[in-house]
Amino acid sequence: MIILSEKYKLHEDLKNDRQINLGNLSPLRIKLMNGFLTFSCAFFRPRNDIKKEKKKFVSYDGKKITATIYEPKNITQNAPCLIYYHGGGFFLHETNAHHRNACYYARNANCKIIFVHYRTAPEYPFPMPAEDAYSALLWFYEYADELGINTDKIAVGGDSAGGALAAAVTLMARDRKGPAICFQMLIYPVTDYTQTSLNKRIFRCPWLECRKYKTNVGNIP
Repeated sequence: MIILSEKYKLHEDLKNDRQINLGNLSPLRIKLMNGFLTFSCAFFRPRNDIKKEKKKFVSYDGKKITATIYEPKNITQNAPCLIYYHGGGFFLHETNAHHRNACYYARNANCKIIFVHYRTAPEYPFPMPAEDAYSALLWFYEYADELGINTDKIAVGGDSAGGALAAAVTLMARDRKGPAICFQMLIYPVTDYTQTSLNKRIFRCPWLECRKYKTNVGNIP
């Protein structure tokens, strides 16, 4: 059982959801899993038509965060750009599959992919992942000319937890008068904190759920 941080003020709607059941996924086990994921991704190599480069950007708290840039080798200057946030329940690092998908998007959309290695819970709780995600948008917008990015064609996207971050970044950019975002690519995003939709109740993940909304398949609807 993990208790959500007391450091940040939660919305009134979340007051009964402080205890999240991760089953056997203790913080130590999560750290070991992330170590394995980081090690396996270190050996990922894109196909010959895709260029891979790493950059570091400064997040909201002054920490340097890594981003991997994937782009077609024949891409022109002033290119479109998709800032991508991987899934993983907000606590897992990315997998090789995320990097393969990023290369697929770069190749078929003929754009640059900024793959953000944002910090994850429980070591780095809210608002760090969201602020890292937004800081990436700000940094790559600021250095767009140097990186050959068209500032009129910057999109955000992500899968699952990453989709939630992409949606959050869009709202943050709106509310903070930040860079204009031309498009959102939200792949099965986590945008409903209650997790009570019919498909969620049918295909629920039994080892990651808020106790208030724990639902057995036999009780549907």
